[in-house]
Amino acid sequence: MKEEIDIRKIKIQSMYITARWKNTKVVPRLLICGDWFKNAGFEPKDVVKIIVQNNLLIIQKEKNEKE
Repeated sequence: MKEEIDIRKIKIQSMYITARWKNTKVVPRLLICGDWFKNAGFEPKDVVKIIVQNNLLIIQKEKNEKE
């Protein structure tokens, strides 16, 4: 069975972080949600791991004890 690949484009947003003892800094922020995310097999309260490589993020659902 061939898996279908769905490509989404999402703009990276800015998030401002302020700590009492440091200056405000701007960091990248990515918010993903929607039916397409659910259709990919992700459910609320799932635990995921994010694999980070140069210019690549892989989001993988952790297997639970039932699986």
